Amino acid sequence: MPELFAQVYSGIKLHGIVADSTNKQPLPNASIYNDQNHNATVSNDEGAFEIHTDVLPVTLSISYVGYQTKKITVTDTTQHLSIVLSPASISLDPVVVDGDGAIQLIRKAFEKTYPHATRKYYGKGYIRQFTKEGNTYTGMQEAIFNGQWQSFAMTGWQPLQTRYANLEKSMISFTNFSFFSFMSTGYLPSNIVRKPITKKPDSLYDCRIIQYITGINMHEIAVIMCTPKSNKTHDMFAGKIFIDTENYDVLKLEGKILNFSFDLSGPLKLKDTEVNTIVNFKKTVDGAIVLDFADIKFTSKATFGFVTAKKLFYDAKILMYDYDDALSKEKYMIITPKIHDVGLMKNIPYSSDTWDRNTRISHTPLENEIIRSFERRKLISNYLR
Repeated sequence: MPELFAQVYSGIKLHGIVADSTNKQPLPNASIYNDQNHNATVSNDEGAFEIHTDVLPVTLSISYVGYQTKKITVTDTTQHLSIVLSPASISLDPVVVDGDGAIQLIRKAFEKTYPHATRKYYGKGYIRQFTKEGNTYTGMQEAIFNGQWQSFAMTGWQPLQTRYANLEKSMISFTNFSFFSFMSTGYLPSNIVRKPITKKPDSLYDCRIIQYITGINMHEIAVIMCTPKSNKTHDMFAGKIFIDTENYDVLKLEGKILNFSFDLSGPLKLKDTEVNTIVNFKKTVDGAIVLDFADIKFTSKATFGFVTAKKLFYDAKILMYDYDDALSKEKYMIITPKIHDVGLMKNIPYSSDTWDRNTRISHTPLENEIIRSFERRKLISNYLR
């Protein structure tokens, strides 16, 4: 059998799509990891991805909580990768209805992580945000950054490169909405979003294990449904938590932020607000659980008195990769509600080389069309394309 010799290239982009093996449907938010250079990305809403490499052959690891992890070796720069993941085995035995077991698992997860809650983890990051009013997209922002993450939130960042477009005549400005997105990336509760992983989860939540799935290394993962006991508390997570039953690592949160509070000035009000979140976590080389990616979608209706004006939409994706304590030496801005995304982005000089060398989440065809529409109206700043 011939040997595969490594060939060095300059900035290769590998493209592919991830799908479910049973129904062939695309899998959004699948993690794709380059084993050689520790680069990583996630698939977009249509299952597509792109990832960089400088050397071939290269081994990619593709994973998704609830599916069997797959490794592939890529040898051809022109190869379009069609990857199918098989669902993990699922258990639905009578133990599934055990609420006490769910509470105990959550407490164990809290006890494991709480002593390290103040520890800061540093890595490379990418954020993309789209906003829409009615049928019109009103803005988009992208940034490559160094991030400071803690188990309850992204608490600091150092933007390195930015690209943005913004309509001047929009009903609501989402210029500081990245604050909420960053604050939603932890598994411990913060002063912005309440979550079940606490010392006394049953004081605020009804929790029950709804199923078990097989995870990496054949570990059993409990899928726990957490429902708030009160439907009046603001900014409260409700949904599924995925916990490894052997080491009590929190692997994923998937659900809604109930009663999301959004302060507006003047007569404009919001109603029927819904916030959906998916946050995945991964393990570092030293065994710490850190942010992998987050997907936050916000919808609402703007009203003037009894008149509904427009439906509002906000979509944010955050990716963290290549965690390295050496990045702790960089200068980080504290993430606060006073953050002004576009104002900040205007002050960062554009560098095409930085964009070419860093990871992004592949745009969907719709997102590319939105970008082209902004370009046609000459709204793009910092050379989006």
